[in-house]
Amino acid sequence: MSRIAKGILPAIQLALARIAKGDGLHYTAGDMASILVTRDQFNITPEGITHKPTDASFVPHCGDPRYGSTRLGRLECEAPSRDNYDPEVVKNIMMQLWAEYRGQFRSV
Repeated sequence: MSRIAKGILPAIQLALARIAKGDGLHYTAGDMASILVTRDQFNITPEGITHKPTDASFVPHCGDPRYGSTRLGRLECEAPSRDNYDPEVVKNIMMQLWAEYRGQFRSV
């Protein structure tokens, strides 16, 4: 494993552990840090999932809830800065939470 991979791996493991615990993810790139994204910022229903602070959402297709339409809401017009949510982090957590939500009903 390269030195770069060895340096990145602990950060990825920490981020995944924080997401799993529901603590959210605080993305840092260089000197830039986005606003913390947490599980409680999302509204999840059978009709889809919405990130309340940005209105970003995922709406599943009727025939297959694994696929659907993603709308970025206010994330589309925000310039990257410390005072904004990172669009990739919001999308990643949104899709992870949606997969967890779908999984709850698959086994029933």
